[in-house]
Amino acid sequence: MCSRILDNEGIDAEVTGPPFYGDEIVQRNPKIAFQLKSTSEYKFNNKNHLVYSIKAKNYEDLIAPRTIPLILAILILPDSVPTWVSTTEECLKIAKKMYWLNLNNANIVMPEGQKTITLHVPPNNVLTSKSLCHMMHKTAKGEEITNDSK
Repeated sequence: MCSRILDNEGIDAEVTGPPFYGDEIVQRNPKIAFQLKSTSEYKFNNKNHLVYSIKAKNYEDLIAPRTIPLILAILILPDSVPTWVSTTEECLKIAKKMYWLNLNNANIVMPEGQKTITLHVPPNNVLTSKSLCHMMHKTAKGEEITNDSK
């Protein structure tokens, strides 16, 4: 988790990847920052995109130029609060599914005074260990993390 200073910049967590090697690598130990959100009240549009609204300040944080990627991560929680988190001695399980969205270079202009913006997260943007490794590899190569990538 991050310090209060980073939290004020819209960064709730940072993940640093393992070392990458090779000629195409421009960042040996890639890092990705995340702004974390959660909801049990969610909807999907007719294209199966997650429809999610965020505050204007959060949106501005997510589109600001940065040296490391800042990804919006939205945890979809079950309706029943007691099922959100379960633990054992070997495991911490947070129920349901987490979606992600990279808004770097987003071209949505917010009208003056608008307090929220509605985002549409592609159905393939599910945060898994595989998708996180893919993001880390793209970051290590200096490539942009693109939405709806496999």
